[in-house]
Amino acid sequence: MFLGVYLFVQYNVSTIKKETYEYLLTKYDSDEIYKVQGTLGKGQLFIAIVIFEDEKDVVYEYAKKDGEIIQIYPEPGVGDYKHSSE
Repeated sequence: MFLGVYLFVQYNVSTIKKETYEYLLTKYDSDEIYKVQGTLGKGQLFIAIVIFEDEKDVVYEYAKKDGEIIQIYPEPGVGDYKHSSE
């Protein structure tokens, strides 16, 4: 049973990372993206952590909602962030 849960988590962490990276490539060049990492979230079960080359001190979080990748942190439109979705 533990193996099944582990594989489920690993699959979904890998999937959110891949899908988020593919989404970001529709908006940015690959050299603008420093890091994309899938992980377990708090409010969302699986999230992707994103750091951009020109803003390495800001951690963005993306999740999948209703079949689409969306930015969940920083809250879009709030604050003065270079890569905030609106």
